[in-house]
Formats: sequence, C-alpha cells, structure tokens
Amino acid sequence: MRDKKGRFIKGYKPKWTEESRLKVSDSMKGVNTWSKGRKLSEEHKEKCRKNSSKYWLGKKRLNMTGKLHPNWKENKIAPSLIRSIRQSYKYKVWRKSILERDNHTCTKCSKTDNLDVDHYPIKFVDLIKKHKINTHEEAMDCKELWLSDNGRVLCKECHKKTPTYGNKNNNDIV
Repeated sequence: MRDKKGRFIKGYKPKWTEESRLKVSDSMKGVNTWSKGRKLSEEHKEKCRKNSSKYWLGKKRLNMTGKLHPNWKENKIAPSLIRSIRQSYKYKVWRKSILERDNHTCTKCSKTDNLDVDHYPIKFVDLIKKHKINTHEEAMDCKELWLSDNGRVLCKECHKKTPTYGNKNNNDIV
C-alpha cells in the first residue's frame, strides 16, 4: 500500500480475502518446483550450513588468512604506510626543497603550474623495499629517502608519461 505521495506505508499488510487466496492457490496448481518432494541427506544439510555466510560470521577462516589466502603476495607495502609517509611533515619539507631547487618549473617541459615532485632516479617504493621499511618511524630515520638528489619536479602531463606514474606495472602495493 502506498500513501498519497507514492511511498510505501511501513508495516502495512494487505488483508487477503478468501477469493484472492483461492485465485493464487489455483494459479500455483500444477507448477512443479525443483525441490518439491526432495529430501536432503544430513551430510548435504551440514554442507549447506557450512557454506552459509551466517555460519562464518565472526569466525576466522584459518585456511583463508595471511599466507594461506590465494591473493597473498610476499613483500607488499601497506598503503597506510605510504599514506602516513606522504602526509608527514618531513615529506612536505622534502617536497618543498625539491620545488625550490628546480625553481617551481617542470624539468622536462618548463611549465610552472600543476607540478608534482617525483622520486627519481630511485622510485619511492624501491627505497622502502631496499631499506626494509615497515613503520613510519623507520621511514623518518632513513636518510636516503629524504635526499634532495633523488627528486625531480614534473608537471602532471609529463609525470603521467613516466612508466611509474599511478603504480603502472607496479604490484608492490597491497
């Protein structure tokens, strides 16, 4: 049932007349469903219960966690670690020093707007892997990560043309 604005009325249950019940009953006669009259074995019932999503709710699947999961990849870098490094004060200071060193201009096309700072010649992810950085504190202590020699300024268009932009061909991040 709907109200004047066309919305369903919460809790409304239509009252079926005897005539409408008979109509529905007659329309369903002769219709054979696939499960009509079939009995399930206890083994099959148990299998159905275990495959139910409600059965696994709140339970750990030990055969599907960590290294046993089919999508597990060794030596992956957590996006939260990368995010915390890039949002740190030290990263912002490093970025600003690279921009000032290159006079806020793209090193390839000399544009001065829409600028990115890129870790180059050694990629950001490669530095994290090389020094086995697993925590934010380890990243802050790593001297090579903050060297101004390992950075360049690129405009967005030039940065998109680089093979490492947007993790192209890079499966190192979870």
